[in-house]
Amino acid sequence: MFIALEHLSESTYEKIRRAIEQCFADVELPSFHQTKCILADLSGVTSIVKDMCINSCAAYVGPFADLNSCLECSELRYDQVRFDRSNGRIKHLRAVFHTIPIAPQLQSLWRHPESTEKMHYREQRTHQIFQELQWNNGLVDTYDDVFCGQAYLNVVTQNKIQQNNILLMLSIDGAQLYESKDSDCWIYIWIVLNLSPEYRYKKKHVLPGAIIPGPKKPKIIDSFLFPGLHHLSAVQWEGLRIWDASQDREFISWLFLFLACADGPGLLTLSNFIGHPGKNGCWMLCPLNGRCKPGAPQYYPVLLKPDNYNVRGCDHPDVDVYDIGLSNSHIYIQRLLHLLNSPTQRVYETQHLETGIVGPGILLGLQPELIQGIPEVFSSEMMHLSGTNMAALWLDLWHGKFNCAPTDNQANWDWAIFKDIASLEAHGRAIAACRMYLPGSFDVAPRDPSLHTNSWYKVTEYITWIYSLCLALLYGILPECFW
Repeated sequence: MFIALEHLSESTYEKIRRAIEQCFADVELPSFHQTKCILADLSGVTSIVKDMCINSCAAYVGPFADLNSCLECSELRYDQVRFDRSNGRIKHLRAVFHTIPIAPQLQSLWRHPESTEKMHYREQRTHQIFQELQWNNGLVDTYDDVFCGQAYLNVVTQNKIQQNNILLMLSIDGAQLYESKDSDCWIYIWIVLNLSPEYRYKKKHVLPGAIIPGPKKPKIIDSFLFPGLHHLSAVQWEGLRIWDASQDREFISWLFLFLACADGPGLLTLSNFIGHPGKNGCWMLCPLNGRCKPGAPQYYPVLLKPDNYNVRGCDHPDVDVYDIGLSNSHIYIQRLLHLLNSPTQRVYETQHLETGIVGPGILLGLQPELIQGIPEVFSSEMMHLSGTNMAALWLDLWHGKFNCAPTDNQANWDWAIFKDIASLEAHGRAIAACRMYLPGSFDVAPRDPSLHTNSWYKVTEYITWIYSLCLALLYGILPECFW
C-alpha cells in the first residue's frame, strides 16, 4: 500500500490505514512513519541528517562542524536555548538537510535478478566495443554511449576498471517546487552508468544524493556535498561488498566518479574555476585567452582580434578554432600547484587570472587513481547553452531589443527582422506550415511561435523548430519550394 501510494500524500496513506482497521478489527497496520522505518531496515537505505544555515549559506560539517553561527550571514545555528528540568539546556536546530548515501542504494540494485541483469550492461557493451575496434581497424560501429570514448577505453586497457566496478555520474542543479513561490531548492543525483541508456535515466534508477532546502541558493556548495562525497571516498578506499542475486555470490566492487554534470554556475562550484567572465574562462582549461573591452573587467572568448584593438594582455593575433586544443589533468595539476604556491595575495590574483583556477576543488579528494582527472571529469553542458541562453540572445537580436554599446545603433541591425508584429506573425505561420514535412523522431513538432510571445515556453519552441529545420535541411527532407 505504501508503494502504491507513492505519489500521494501522507494523510492519504493514514486515511486508508484507518479505514482498513475499522473494517477488520484484527488488523493493525503500521503508521506512515513506521512503514518508512521498516523499509529503511529492510533495504539499508536511509538518510544522513546534517545541520545547515537557515539561509542555505552552508552546512555545519567538516571544518564548520563546531560553529554556532553562519560565516556568511551570521545567523545563529540554533533557536533560543530553553531549559528543561530533566535534560537541562536543550538546543533546537533551525534547519537541516538530508544526504542519502550511495553505497546502500547500489547494493540494493544487485538484490533482485532483474535489476542485477541490467547492471551487467557496461561489461557487455565494453566487450562489444573492443570487438568492433578489432574488426573495424580502430573504429566503433556506433558511438552511442560514454563507453565508446577514448578516456574510458584507455583505463579499461590499463586494467584500472575491472568487471565488477561501478561507474557513476554526479549531476547537480536547482529546482523550483512551486510556481511563483520562494521554494527553490538544490538537489544532486547519481546516475549509474553500468545501466544501459535505456534504463539509467529513468526515475526508477536515478539515485538521490542530497536535498538542500531553500529558499536561497547555497553559497558554500562544497559543504553540502561533503557528507555524500566523504561517504563515496571511504567506499572507494575500502571497496563495496555486494551480493549478486542472479549468481548467489559476493564480490567487492570499486566505485568511480566518471562524470560531473551541472549548468554553468554549478560546474564552477564543483571545479573551483573562474568561469566564463575570466581571461581563461573555459572549464576544460583550453589555452584560449579571452579579450576584454578597454576598461571593462569581463573577458569574452573572441577568436578574431578587433580592429584598432590594443588592450594589454588581450591583443593576441586571430585564433583558429581548430588549433585551440584541450587541456588535461597533468596541466591542471601544474597550474593548481603554481597557484597554491603564490607567496602573496597580489601574486595569487595574477596567477588566478592567468590559470582560470580559484583553488582546489572538492572532487580532488576522490578516488586515489582518477579514471578521468580534472578537468576531464566535467561534462561540457549544452542544454542550458542552446536551450535557454542562446535562445534568449537570439530572440533579443531578432526583435532588436539587445543592449548595445553607444557606438552601435539598433536601427542598423539588418538581422532584427521581427520589430513589427506583422513580420513575426508571417514568420510564425511559415513555421507552423512545415509540420507536415518533419518526422515524429524530431521530437515536438514546431508550433506557431507568434502565438506564444508572452510565454517563456516560446524559447524552447524556437529552439525546437530551429534544430528541426536544420536537421531536415541537412538530410534533404524539406522540399526546396518551402524556402
